[in-house]
Amino acid sequence: MARLYREHFAVVLVDEVQDLSPLQLGMVQAIGAGRTTYAGDPAQGIYSFAGARPSAVFAAIRAAAPTEVGLDVSYRSSPPVNQLAAELGATPLRCATPDNWADDCRVDLRVFEDTAAEAEALVAAVRRDLADDANCTVGVMARNFRRMTDIARALDLAGIDYQDWYQPTVVPQIAELLHRHLPEALAVGADRAEQLAALERLCRSQLPPDDAPTLDELSIACEALSDRLATSPLQQTLAAFRPHTTSNAPVPPGLHLLTGHAGKGQEFDVGYVIGLEEGSIPDFRSTKGEALTEELRVLHVMASRARRRLVFTRVENRWRTPRWYAAERPSCWWHLLERSS
Repeated sequence: MARLYREHFAVVLVDEVQDLSPLQLGMVQAIGAGRTTYAGDPAQGIYSFAGARPSAVFAAIRAAAPTEVGLDVSYRSSPPVNQLAAELGATPLRCATPDNWADDCRVDLRVFEDTAAEAEALVAAVRRDLADDANCTVGVMARNFRRMTDIARALDLAGIDYQDWYQPTVVPQIAELLHRHLPEALAVGADRAEQLAALERLCRSQLPPDDAPTLDELSIACEALSDRLATSPLQQTLAAFRPHTTSNAPVPPGLHLLTGHAGKGQEFDVGYVIGLEEGSIPDFRSTKGEALTEELRVLHVMASRARRRLVFTRVENRWRTPRWYAAERPSCWWHLLERSS
């Protein structure tokens, strides 16, 4: 099999090398030994849970004495992001456009009493971002979605639409059908279940009865909508769904809630990275060694998603019940951000 591939391809180009497992690297080497170009960034290796081993993979590639070309000029990331990369031992980066990160295009660090105060301030900030530029893309990023709970609730109460990257994605054809027929479905009455049933009927009427794959996609989407009707109106729930796209497709304008792992490969005009407390960033399960280093890489990936403005937040008290009420410790990397912002 390897011989067949070697005869078919003259050269091999491997992108995102830091995401390879040793087994995947072995497959590449069997196919393209001596004629492979690898491109990757050790500071963005965040998929160890999927088998990726950045340190071992880069060591194996370097053992073959390749020609190395360093890419050390960043055309997007802010100076604090470059500082995080340096902490990881990655190639020191120079900001190509430092003037773009002056005045209002800067990095902010915000500290709040608790997550409710954080959510209130973030809702106001996002409202301003979207009002100033209708085409603006805003990403609110956390290490995990549990840390996003109060913010999502505040956005719902404020009536601000957002795409929730934790929700199932919807193929573009189904997304278009659902949005097109939503006004008719809402007109059937106030009962959310009846609205959804009407929406599914309307969409099915527009599809050929023998188009089983698309009908299945519609059923999956409606089932996902049904699961969330208890907490959100149909219109708001549908607005949170994302059309399924390729990973390198442009992010549509508006507000997006996502984790660092989901955001890799994406970019936003404005980025909010929340939860810079010990136990959140870094995650409470990753306290030492390579696991802790990967947490810093996750923070680096989230921070590097912003193109124009970047905001980091933390709270002093996350838990409000007497049993759990305790002061939060800032993330062990908060001082890096203070030093470079």
